[in-house]
Amino acid sequence: KNKSGEPQALAPWLIRLAQYAHAVDIRVYKNYQAPWCLARPMPSAMPAPTALPYLPERLSAQSYSALRRCPYQFFSRAVLGLGMLDELDDMLEKRDVGMWLHEILFRYHSQHQAVVTPTLDVDSLNKTKPVLSSGNTDQRGETLRSEAKTLGAEQSLEVISQHFFFFFLAQDGHALAYWKRWQKLIPSYLDWQQKREQQGWYWYGGEIVLEHTLLDLNLTLHGRIDRLDLHAQNGWAILDYKTQARQRLLAKCKQVAEEVQLPFYAWLSELCQAAMPFPQARIAQQSEINQSMWVALEGNHVDEVALPELTL
Repeated sequence: KNKSGEPQALAPWLIRLAQYAHAVDIRVYKNYQAPWCLARPMPSAMPAPTALPYLPERLSAQSYSALRRCPYQFFSRAVLGLGMLDELDDMLEKRDVGMWLHEILFRYHSQHQAVVTPTLDVDSLNKTKPVLSSGNTDQRGETLRSEAKTLGAEQSLEVISQHFFFFFLAQDGHALAYWKRWQKLIPSYLDWQQKREQQGWYWYGGEIVLEHTLLDLNLTLHGRIDRLDLHAQNGWAILDYKTQARQRLLAKCKQVAEEVQLPFYAWLSELCQAAMPFPQARIAQQSEINQSMWVALEGNHVDEVALPELTL
């Protein structure tokens, strides 16, 4: 029966079954009385925390920033391992382009640690336009290295960029818009690089992977530095490429206590000191990291935004 005491109606398929059963003198309607059940109260106690064995053993700058921003999200993701499912999306994102620019600039500076001239010679560049091919990655890399060595620093950056973007343009036409924007920024980047060299700062290494273990905490700090510059008198500088406009990076400087990435890298580099992963970028004990900045690769021109706490 229902709450009002009326007989409860059967589901349609049970009504149909009852009709067939009635034809053979079988009754499907039956009163049912639920038995009483006696249960004793069982008071519960608050469980003791047991998260200590599940704390992460590795911590990056991004994880540390998440811990400061929202400890609950850090706990749910880093400790409990919870997270949203990744959606299948093959659309090109700005994050992907940022990774390309990191690789382009690393390859460029690995071959040219100093800029010879400040701007691109457009006329001469058009006369020596490289022929692009869609071969495999190894052949493309060999062609890239041979062409880059025979060209000047300015043309080399153009060649490296073309080869890199051409590979992705063959897969996604949306990369064309980003390629055009980066082409316009190449002269500005070379101008900025030359001004930096005039100040005494020179590219010394890139894509540097650092790790340091805090034994008392059983925690390993790790990170990847985009770029490391060296000054004869002022020591070392950490640079981080950003595909963001200068105004947005200036706004981050106003909340520098929340933007811990560059200070994290500076601290990690000083912890590592002479234990850099390759000997060419070994930090001497007497040299300190005295400058840390973002390099804005967005907008009409390349610019830098330095963190005041790590600037001479």
